[in-house]
Amino acid sequence: MERFAFLDLEGVLYPEIWEIYAHKLGLPELGKTTREEPDFKKLVSERIKILKKNNVQLQHLSTLSKQIKLLDGALDFVKSLQKMHFDIYIVTDAFLEIIGDSVKNLEVCNIYPNHFTCDESGYITDAIYMREKGKYEVLEQILKEKRNAYSIAIGDTFNDFTMLDYADDGFLFNPSQQALLMASPNFRVVRNYDQITEYLKGKLE
Repeated sequence: MERFAFLDLEGVLYPEIWEIYAHKLGLPELGKTTREEPDFKKLVSERIKILKKNNVQLQHLSTLSKQIKLLDGALDFVKSLQKMHFDIYIVTDAFLEIIGDSVKNLEVCNIYPNHFTCDESGYITDAIYMREKGKYEVLEQILKEKRNAYSIAIGDTFNDFTMLDYADDGFLFNPSQQALLMASPNFRVVRNYDQITEYLKGKLE
């Protein structure tokens, strides 16, 4: 049986990057995330306007990102999934232009991010979204012809719900109270990586 793991990045393997930008740049309004604003496109549009208003270029964000480390235990967790023979896919609404170096540290080849476009001065002008309806589209594309497969998905908030629903087992990782209230009762709520690995060991052995 083939095994597939679909992981969100921010909040699961990597800190919430915009909260760090907000602190580093002294722009608290950048700290809002999908935990507070479920409409992701609206949130990104607000961020782009704030960055332009404060003369923050994409290169500045990329430089800050290089200083941000993976969450404690994230790399070991990914390796533990690989030892269980999972093919791992990072399905993130983050933008490759600012998280590329961090994703390399995970040693995962299959990454499904969004993208930014910039003007000639290096300011972000727009976002290119790789999915129209939700993260489940990635799972649907990969799993549609797999007749003997087991899939898990791990995410922490609203924009992960569709892929958690689609997978055989969906893990809601350390969610906010608001996300928890809106989550499906079918999701498995976990607070750390060990809870996931212990569940998988019991299920797969």
